[in-house]
Amino acid sequence: NPQSTAMITDDGAVSYSKLNAWVEHAARTLAPMLPASRAVVAVNLAQLPLHWIALLALARLGHVSVSIGKDDLPANSNASLILTDQAEHAGQPSYLLLTPEWWEAVRTAPAQRPLPERAGWDDPARIMLTSGTTGQPRRVLLTHRMLMRRFQSDMAFYGISASSRYYMVMKPGSLAGFVAPMETWMAGGSIVFSTRPPLIQELVQLDITAIGMATGQLASMIRNLPADFAPRPDLKVVVGGSLLTKTLADEAAARLTPNILVAYG
Repeated sequence: NPQSTAMITDDGAVSYSKLNAWVEHAARTLAPMLPASRAVVAVNLAQLPLHWIALLALARLGHVSVSIGKDDLPANSNASLILTDQAEHAGQPSYLLLTPEWWEAVRTAPAQRPLPERAGWDDPARIMLTSGTTGQPRRVLLTHRMLMRRFQSDMAFYGISASSRYYMVMKPGSLAGFVAPMETWMAGGSIVFSTRPPLIQELVQLDITAIGMATGQLASMIRNLPADFAPRPDLKVVVGGSLLTKTLADEAAARLTPNILVAYG
């Protein structure tokens, strides 16, 4: 349903129709500034909604995306260009500064005809930076087909559907932080992006069905639960990024929800 909610940001709800229009306009404005042929483009955008619009626009243009944080070394990404909103990089080689004015233009642009598809199933789509158990960052290349199979598998395993409302705390640089929004959108559900940790009242007000977070964020959330909070057996918490100790898992199961799922670690 084009009018159903695709994401909820600090500024309000965004429909699938509006999100698609933003992605199409972002792709059209970025195309002249990007390499003509397929290239690896790093995305370093602090605002999660903007970060995701850039990722989806790059996919529409057939480029390979990789998400990097503010403190990541650009060399680790093997990117030919870095999209950033960090003003200190303005004018630096290999950086393309996306200003608030660019973002406003994307948000207010009228709907346009979709761009033609530029990538096939077996073309590279995404680079994930991971250290695994080595402590040394390495690049893992994923094709569109590999990602689609992962999305379909996770949708069945996690029970993702059009009624899913996923509160996304993990950043898209992590595997779980990237695949969870994509899977939810494939199912027609909603992603909640926020600049703050999930608040208890929002779990109820926004009818959150799942939360993706790191173990440290889970520990903080458990510490801040009101004493009278009633555990929600319908809520799923997907934890990743580092080891989930048995002590924390048991406490979360007793005080928050028994549905604690480990995505990594």
